[in-house]
Amino acid sequence: MYGAFDAWLVTAVGGMSTVSNTSSTAWQHIIVHTEPAAVTKLTSGSYAINTRFGPAAVRWSFDSQTSKLQTNVTIPVGSTAEVVHDVQLRRGECELVAVLESGEALWGGEAATTTHRSVGVGAVALREAGDGGVRQRTATFVGSGSYSFEAGYDCAIA
Repeated sequence: MYGAFDAWLVTAVGGMSTVSNTSSTAWQHIIVHTEPAAVTKLTSGSYAINTRFGPAAVRWSFDSQTSKLQTNVTIPVGSTAEVVHDVQLRRGECELVAVLESGEALWGGEAATTTHRSVGVGAVALREAGDGGVRQRTATFVGSGSYSFEAGYDCAIA
């Protein structure tokens, strides 16, 4: 009974999950994605775990005044991660306009849809089927290291 709630806290609020939960590959590839409802309702969260590769951590915060989602990610040596940015935080209200990593544009604005940098950071647009039709997301694939992402949103005033 409590396991499902704990799993939801780690994945939806903490923003971290693994592709596989087998002992040989667990935490080798990490998905970093905070649920949009958690972002807009809670405005901050974090999760850290000591994996067999080393510490992995996510810390995020959403500033409703500036409509910016700041996400700090630490990926251990020997692991990779997919950092997912939702195109909409609230359906029809908050649209993604830019994704930056350490101040450098990866997506939106003047940046191309796909960008590659020498430190191994790249951004690629993804489409996934969702509940209300097609749900759009942008994902950044990273290797081991520490990253600071900023997703800027254009939010309509309700």
